Amino acid sequence: KCDEDKPTLAPPGDGETVGSRGAAGDGGRTVWESGEWSSCSAVCGEGTRTRSVKCGTGHDEDCAAAKRPAASEKCTDYHGCQYATGQWSKCNAKCGEGVQTRAV
Repeated sequence: KCDEDKPTLAPPGDGETVGSRGAAGDGGRTVWESGEWSSCSAVCGEGTRTRSVKCGTGHDEDCAAAKRPAASEKCTDYHGCQYATGQWSKCNAKCGEGVQTRAV
């Protein structure tokens, strides 16, 4: 038969979250594997975080491109933010209670 050399496609598994249809006998390796997310590239504001994404067979063409998980995404981090402050103004009152201001 002409079809004997072609792998038979198995239906996707019930618990499959990201992947493609695996070829029979491939041990389920035709799923996308993604690594841990990196830290955000920004320490104050919007940046990007990345991760590795590869097909379980080692050949990206073996996995369904439409199901490939994102390898990067936007992130926001404020842990390194610092206020920039200006000098205090002179008090607006000559005697008693007054107000001082500064740029932040």
